[in-house]
Parts: sequence; structure tokens; C-alpha cells
Amino acid sequence: RSDAAGRLWFVGADGQRAPAPALVLPEALMPGAGEAPEVVVDPVFEQSGFIYVLYTRQLSGTSPTRQLVRYRAVEERFAEPAVLIDALPARPGDTGRLAIGGDQQLYVALGDAGTEPAEAASYRGKVLRIALDGTTPVDNPFLSPIFAGGLRQPLTLAWPSEPESLWIADLDASGTLG
Repeated sequence: RSDAAGRLWFVGADGQRAPAPALVLPEALMPGAGEAPEVVVDPVFEQSGFIYVLYTRQLSGTSPTRQLVRYRAVEERFAEPAVLIDALPARPGDTGRLAIGGDQQLYVALGDAGTEPAEAASYRGKVLRIALDGTTPVDNPFLSPIFAGGLRQPLTLAWPSEPESLWIADLDASGTLG
């Protein structure tokens, strides 16, 4: 479980939250954004201990950015951070979603950060697809982490019964679900 202050807790099978956070994100989150980090658990968590966290940060004197970090569970805490992708575009109220697909790859959906149109090489308004170790899969369509584009404000990622079909709920410029 995570909250907008960037703290993550272990929650037991009984639904009770541990008394102390298992992780407090190292940088300040965007003030007033109210955006909780996106967290997904590795499909083989019992063996790997990995979680993946996508969060927005704003260091002193800089523009907000997102960072995708893998952590390992170590003695009731998350430690051993490995930054998989850094300096992803962000702005207040912008969305970022994280999921693991049926192909065991990480999918990161990013809003367009209020700009239009995004350059082809920019990560704004795109879905990124990376391996769980942060590398780019060789079967990505653009030989980069970019998997798909044209997003405004992605809300969720889902795979129907065919694992190769990714569905994205996205808001257009007027706020209409498209």
C-alpha cells in the first residue's frame, strides 16, 4: 500500500498495515499533487522480493519528473534501489500508470505533460515497455522503450483474455474518456 506522501507499507493477510513504512521515497514529491506512487509487485515476488515504483518527484530548483525504481524486500523494508528509468516527463495533475503485462514486461503509460504534439522520441504521451531488469526488449516496435503513443492522460492499463492486446483508458484534452 502507498500514500501521497511517498510512503509504502507492508499489509498483512489480515488487512492490517505494519506500524512503520517499509519505504519512504528519498526525494520530495510534487507539493499538492496528491498523487500516490504507482506500485506493482514482481510476478515472482516470493523468490525475487522485487517491487516496481513509479513516482513523481521535484527536487529543489528543478521541474517535476517521474522515476521508475525497482526495490527489493529486505527484512520488512524495501531497499537496494535500482533506477530503471529516470527523468520521465511530469507536471501537476498529469498521470502515470504502471503494470506488468502477460508477457512479463513492465508497461509505463505517461501523460503528455500538457504539451502537444510530443516529438516521436519523447516519452510524453507514450506507453513504454521494458524488461523487469530495465532493459529494452528486442521485440519492441521502435527499438527503444517506446511501445505506443498518442496518449493524453492514461488512467489504466489492462489486458483482455488475449495477452497480446493492451487496452488503455485515456482522457482526451476535454477530459472525456476515449
